[in-house]
Formats: sequence, structure tokens, C-alpha cells
Amino acid sequence: MTTNIFKPLIVGKETFHPLSYNEQEFVMKYHLEPGGGVPPHAHLYMDEYFEVLKGEMKFKVNGETVLKKAGEEIMVPKGVTHSISNAGKDQVEMTVKYMPCSDTHRFFEIVCKLSEQKPATIKTMMQGMYIADKLKLRQFSHPQPIWANQMIMSIVKFMGKLSGWDKHIGQFQR
Repeated sequence: MTTNIFKPLIVGKETFHPLSYNEQEFVMKYHLEPGGGVPPHAHLYMDEYFEVLKGEMKFKVNGETVLKKAGEEIMVPKGVTHSISNAGKDQVEMTVKYMPCSDTHRFFEIVCKLSEQKPATIKTMMQGMYIADKLKLRQFSHPQPIWANQMIMSIVKFMGKLSGWDKHIGQFQR
């Protein structure tokens, strides 16, 4: 089962727009509204490259704060804790690359399919995390510190069982 992942996916103040992927990389446009951000997390299976196209982003990488403006780039190696936030009053636009692709395309495939009937929400992302875990895909993002990831995944698994999300797993098996 595959679904079109090459369309904008809006979740809260974030817009993910996958552009391409192959074994070596997953590339997407990413927009973040003013006041938006992503809390501390790490990608254990891939490096993450950001190129700011419009606006100003605040990156916190291993506790160090770095501001990047349009035309500037930053790379976060796999396993390094980082967070991002829109540092300005306007929407930020970036190109984001994950290298290697790992299972990133599969996670977006799941979330896009789940959101075909209604707009994506945090619940949709949690369903995606649940299904990806059941399929034994490499986890896209690990909230930090490590106990936070363990707690979130415990909540996701509890909600998944309680809500009957197992019924969705079959459509994503290969």
C-alpha cells in the first residue's frame, strides 16, 4: 500500500511538504508559523540538514543556541539533541533533508494516509507513531530526554490499544 506523500501536511503550526526521497535522503519543504516550534528531540538514524529560505529560525543544538536567517544552513548529526523555533514574526520556510532516508518516507506515508479523510492533528501523528512501532519501522524522532521518549511511547501504545488503532496496521504492511 502506498499513498501520495508529496502534498502539504499541516499539523498545528507546522507544514510538512515532502518533495523527494530515495535510499540516501528524504527532502521536504517545511513551514513554521510564528510562535511555533519543535521541542528537544533527536533523530537516531539520520543526520538532519536545514536550509532557511525565508524568515529566522532559532536552533538549540546540544544546549547551544544558534540563529539562522534566510540563505543560511545548519546540520544536526544523528543522535544529537536539538529543538527549533520560529524566531521572528513571519512564517519561516526551510528545506529539510534527512540523510539517509531511513524509514522517514514510510512514516509520512502512514500519516498522510490517516489524514486523507480529515485534517491531520497531533492524534494523527500519535497514530502514525503507533503504527510505525507495530510495523517495527525505525522511529523518526525521539523526544528528549530519553525518559520523555519512553513516556510518550507508553502513552501512544496505551492510546493505540484503547482506541483500537490496530485495525489500521494491515493497510501499511508490505
